[in-house]
Amino acid sequence: IGLGLWGRGRPQAFVQEVEDWQDKFLEYYYFMNEARMLLLDQASRQQNRLVHFVQVFDLEGWSVVTNSDRTWTSFTTERAGPVGETYHDCNIMFIAIRTTRWARMM
Repeated sequence: IGLGLWGRGRPQAFVQEVEDWQDKFLEYYYFMNEARMLLLDQASRQQNRLVHFVQVFDLEGWSVVTNSDRTWTSFTTERAGPVGETYHDCNIMFIAIRTTRWARMM
């Protein structure tokens, strides 16, 4: 199980405050996905079955206004998105918790 604290994210600040943020984020993203795959492989071997990954997004405090940034969205769609899609088992099941009223309408 992976936990994403989306309500605590500040993409606009990340883009503005971190030097070379695109390269740094991609390096982190590659490492995170490889680590997940290693854990899945290890758990599958230990349990003698195919283990799957579930991603939980905690949306407490999340909103379109505070958690969106045009530059970040473009980067995650064009550069990080294709990378994430190669890790197919990490993209099978998503669960959102503590969602806002707006998010539940989507």
